[in-house]
Amino acid sequence: MDAAIRNGSDAILHPRAYQLEMLEESLRRNVIVALVWILCPTVELADQQYKVLSMQLPLFQSRLLSGNDGIDRWSEQAMWDDALRNINIVVCTHQVLLDALIHGFVHMDQIALLVFDEAHHCVRGHPANKIMQNFYHAKRYERQRELPNILGLTASPVVRKKGGGLQTLEQNLNAISKTPKVNREELRRYVHGPEMAVLVHPDDEASSPLLLQNLSQLYSNLDIEQDPYVANLRGEGCEEYLKVRRTRKTYCQDQMKRFVRMAFEVNNELGPWTSELYICLCILKFQAQRHSAFSILEDMNEGEKIYINSLFASLPLPAIDIHLKLQDPGLSPKARQLIDLLAKEMSPGSAAIVFVKTRAAVKLLSVLLTTHPVTKDILRIGTFVGTSNQHARASRISDLINVSDQKENLNDLRTGTKNLIIATSVCEEGIDIAACNIVICFEPPPNLKSFIQRRGRARSTKSKYVIMFPSGQEKVLLEWYKLEAEMKEKYMDDMRHIEEIEKLEAQEDGHRGFIIESTGAKITLQDALQHLYHFCNTLPATPHTILAPIFTFEAIADGTVSCRVILPNSVDLSVQEFRSTGLWATERLARMDAAFEAYVGLYRVGLINDNLLPLPSYDEEAAKAYAEVAKRPAVALVNGKFNPWPAMAAAWQSTLTLYRSVITILSGDAEVMRMTMVSPCRLPQLFDLTMYVNAKNSLRVKISEGVETVKNEISVTTANEITKALLTSVFPTRVKEDDCGFLLLFTPDEDLGDLQSWLEHVRGTYDSNDILPGVEDATAVGVIRDHSKSDKAYVFHGVERIPPDLFEQQFGRKADMCLKVKKFPKRTDFLHRVPADAMEKKDDFTFLDPKDCRIDRLPVTYSQFAMYIPSIMHHVENALLTDHLCDGLLAPIRFSSPAVVFPALCTPAAREDGDYQRLEFLGDSILKMLTSTALMAEHQTWHEGYLSRAKDHIVSNGRLAMAAQETALDKYILTKSFTGKKWKPLSNTRLGESETVQPRKVSTKTLADVVEALVGVAFLDGGFPKALSCLKILLPEVSWLPLAERNNMLLHGVCDSPRSLTIPSNFMILETLLGHTFTYKSLLLEAVTHPSHLSIPSTPSYQRLEYLGDALLDYLVTTTVFSHKDLSQIALQPHRMHTLRATAVNASFLAFCSLSRTVTTPVAEIAPPDPNEAPSLIPGTRPMSLPKFLRHAPIPALASALSATRTRFAALKPVIDAALGHGLLYPWRAFAAFAPEKVFSDMIEAVLGAVYIDTTGDLRACNALLRRFGIMDWVETALKKEVRMRHPKEEVGGLARNEKVRYRVWIELGDCITGPIGELVNAGDDKLDLGNGRYRCKLFVGEREICSVQGWNRVDVETAAADEAIRILKVK
Repeated sequence: MDAAIRNGSDAILHPRAYQLEMLEESLRRNVIVALVWILCPTVELADQQYKVLSMQLPLFQSRLLSGNDGIDRWSEQAMWDDALRNINIVVCTHQVLLDALIHGFVHMDQIALLVFDEAHHCVRGHPANKIMQNFYHAKRYERQRELPNILGLTASPVVRKKGGGLQTLEQNLNAISKTPKVNREELRRYVHGPEMAVLVHPDDEASSPLLLQNLSQLYSNLDIEQDPYVANLRGEGCEEYLKVRRTRKTYCQDQMKRFVRMAFEVNNELGPWTSELYICLCILKFQAQRHSAFSILEDMNEGEKIYINSLFASLPLPAIDIHLKLQDPGLSPKARQLIDLLAKEMSPGSAAIVFVKTRAAVKLLSVLLTTHPVTKDILRIGTFVGTSNQHARASRISDLINVSDQKENLNDLRTGTKNLIIATSVCEEGIDIAACNIVICFEPPPNLKSFIQRRGRARSTKSKYVIMFPSGQEKVLLEWYKLEAEMKEKYMDDMRHIEEIEKLEAQEDGHRGFIIESTGAKITLQDALQHLYHFCNTLPATPHTILAPIFTFEAIADGTVSCRVILPNSVDLSVQEFRSTGLWATERLARMDAAFEAYVGLYRVGLINDNLLPLPSYDEEAAKAYAEVAKRPAVALVNGKFNPWPAMAAAWQSTLTLYRSVITILSGDAEVMRMTMVSPCRLPQLFDLTMYVNAKNSLRVKISEGVETVKNEISVTTANEITKALLTSVFPTRVKEDDCGFLLLFTPDEDLGDLQSWLEHVRGTYDSNDILPGVEDATAVGVIRDHSKSDKAYVFHGVERIPPDLFEQQFGRKADMCLKVKKFPKRTDFLHRVPADAMEKKDDFTFLDPKDCRIDRLPVTYSQFAMYIPSIMHHVENALLTDHLCDGLLAPIRFSSPAVVFPALCTPAAREDGDYQRLEFLGDSILKMLTSTALMAEHQTWHEGYLSRAKDHIVSNGRLAMAAQETALDKYILTKSFTGKKWKPLSNTRLGESETVQPRKVSTKTLADVVEALVGVAFLDGGFPKALSCLKILLPEVSWLPLAERNNMLLHGVCDSPRSLTIPSNFMILETLLGHTFTYKSLLLEAVTHPSHLSIPSTPSYQRLEYLGDALLDYLVTTTVFSHKDLSQIALQPHRMHTLRATAVNASFLAFCSLSRTVTTPVAEIAPPDPNEAPSLIPGTRPMSLPKFLRHAPIPALASALSATRTRFAALKPVIDAALGHGLLYPWRAFAAFAPEKVFSDMIEAVLGAVYIDTTGDLRACNALLRRFGIMDWVETALKKEVRMRHPKEEVGGLARNEKVRYRVWIELGDCITGPIGELVNAGDDKLDLGNGRYRCKLFVGEREICSVQGWNRVDVETAAADEAIRILKVK
């Protein structure tokens, strides 16, 4: 693990099998913990444990109690009661709890579990043993009080050479010693013993430098009468004065004595150079802090400071050369040995600890190794000393260490930033230090406990444990060698045992197998293990989680073992645990047997297919098609558009009944004209049609339902001739002479008997002179055709008299009467709006010579109607196409009207009144939700990985495009816009020209969109039942049961009965936070269980619920956005809907919401101690957000990532709150800087899924949950306000137009980020450092560099660059 950290990878605390064995042993008498009290031997260890517990268990309220809190002055019960109220875990030293017990502030029956870290201290007169003897054993036989469970943790239960130590420790703790009984093979392989080495150095006393001699002489010559304390007593003449003169025990005397003694010790250990350096540093430190407002010399009064300073003033300080030579005579032989050893052993990747006796040696050895030419370039040094009683130590002149500088040193050793720690004995036990490959004792360990503890720090493979001995102590040296020999012999015994096991395994091998008859696939005992690991590797990957089976073993009395395998918690509980069926001589064979049983079990529940491989998709048929779907082409060759006209032509031949529909053309509410349309079959209901005459004016066309008419009652021939006459008046070149049998007939709305006479009346033309000198009704005049201009058509507007000379000048003859006309319009498409910027040119009046013109007898209003016939027939064709689809493929859905289906068939390119874009937006969400619920209910044992792959396959564009082709839906899709330019009248004589329908190329994305749009239409027309009916037709491979039935299936899959599961009291707070009391409590636990979490019994991870919640969230947001209309009752445009949904369901926004919603629990905080004030507690509360309830494994990388997200949240919350609450710009940049861990958004979705199942599919309860977290509030706010929501990268792409936008991103070495977001992110005491550098991005449009910005992650810096580019490009 430590190597992984140093290499920069995520280290995951994955429990070993022997660790699980010990865990289960401790859980055999487990209780619901009310208060856990953890005792540590040192303040440093207590602080470390508190920080780890607070980070790894944020759900539980923890409290650290130490002397720094002034608890020695907590003299009232109320103080203790307030300090422990709502606290779950207390961490302190033994003495703190002992004092509280002695004074009755705390009682044993308040504690459920009492943990002794480094439990070997619980002997003799140690406070740990006093707690047990006086307050535990004394009450063991008092039945009226409960006593806590005891858990002792130690790697060194025996710390003395005399026997009986283990039994004494067990008696004192009322416990028995437990080590792994089985799993020892694994334990031996993971626990490494170091190689021991001894370095013997000369024990000659070093010569003293002049400065040390002068200091010693100064101390020897001290006049006790000059001491400030003695001088104060002298005037009193008291007995104390005589005593002090005799004993010479004063504060100043003690300080100088300790200083001199330490200087000599440094001189002997490290040499003259170091002792001189030590003396100089101590004196300079004293002089620098003498007048400081924050002086560490608080215990000295001013007279004592003046006295000590006068002594030092008489001691001249030499200039010390800090540039040491390779063979500097100022170093001791022992120091040179250490330097040579480190130079030899330290290599890249090494980690080492040097244990020394004194705090002064820690500091000086650090300076020495940092400056020595041999070591200064290979060592990165940190220091660590004890901090207990720090206030008492602070006034010592001889102390150089500043403990505030050592906070990060141990962590730096883990990460590889530092590779050597110099420490006192405080690092021997408990403190979490990375595994080292070399541990050096600069002095021999003082006792067996220290020997063992220090040795345990060298636990890397091929590590060394070096003890430095002075010559002349051969007897002691022999004892250490003897101890090492015994340990080495034990280690060799372990290795021999492993070799014996491996030989035994080679002799006894299993031969079981499992065969699938249909495929011939076979798995045996020998290869089951690798298959099981492969299956686990296919599970959904989650950061900071290892996907591997865990094996534990049970020893049987006859020496055999059995095995249990536990699969990751993303696997269903029913197949999460298996046991070996037989008893085996070795663990390896038992493991193989358990793996075999597990793999066969996974096959039997459908998680392994008939080829004995993990499912590639959700079933075998889908698996075959999956590869094809994944390779979906961009364009598919599909059926040509369905042609309804051949069926109508056939109807003309066979029917005896005709249908007359009245066409009414209206301008506003005023009727313009009325016509009749005749068809051989009943036409579907035709909705009103809008025709756009020009950019300003439009007409409304109403077509009535057809009225049955006997075919003989109307002259079909006459109607055909009238239709031909109408069309010829407008489209003379498009109507052939032999055209007959038009498929739709158009006639005036006249009595049937008058049609023939009407036709005779409007046939042919007449001379234009017939209308001179004028007519009263211009609309009664037909189209005017100018023969001099190839029968160019005009619309009559009256007769104009002009001067004869002007007439002759223009027309070449003498006359004075001309025709006032306008050009007859050539437009054939009246279905689409005329753009304002494409208005027709100004149509001025034209004057014609009457002798050059003939006039159609057909009134111009009928010719104008004939212009509308192509648009009307296109409208009818669309209705016939839609009706054919609804009566055929979609008949089981029983739509209320084909008209509701039509928009779903129209692509934007078709330019119909509506298209599928909004419907596709809705249908996509409906399809996703129904698919997710169907799969999750149908496959209760599938993990989220299988469910997601199956869902992704079903809803993929490739599969939906295939569905459109397989069902022939593709032929009903409208992809081309009607223009009328090539329109020709449809008649029986022409029909053969277009009977062959040619295939066409259509985007597969378009095919998929139409499928989704149809699902959306079905939902709007009849809710989930009709949407499911639609899916049964289009995607028949899925069992589309009613949603209520699926919801019941989901509920039945919940593992506990209503209210049968007891949840921790903290989770009642969670229910308050969610605003929902769960009937099925296991759903609540599952919703907050991370994939890394390991518990006995196990709880499934939240992944399945998150899979469901993702679909529900998408559905609830989509339906809200879809149904919104503005004040003008205009629905949102598709791009706006997509953008708004993206803002509401993106992971950063959801994570922000999960952290923003909190409930508070009352917890009193300890006030900083003030010697002038009585101790007190500050009433307060601690906020609890949803992520606080996450149940996860104690993984440092995960805990660190969660903590970093919370820190960024706190810094950015004001900015994001302001933008979401009052701003008009969505805070994409701030969310990019937020960059939360995915688990924060996953929890929102998982809880949403849990509420849905718990309420049997109550969408109102789900919507209420989203509203409680502010998600729906934001959606509604964004709907009401014109919030700019486009992502900056999308917006800059629009501004770049046709030029390519490129982002060049790299990491620069440097400090933290700067700028507005940087200031926010870095707010507080702890900056969010990028580690090795910061990100920089240059944005290019085409080949032009637009801007260069910096940020703290790739997403952040690219978003920032886009933001800046928008500003620049808009200015330009």
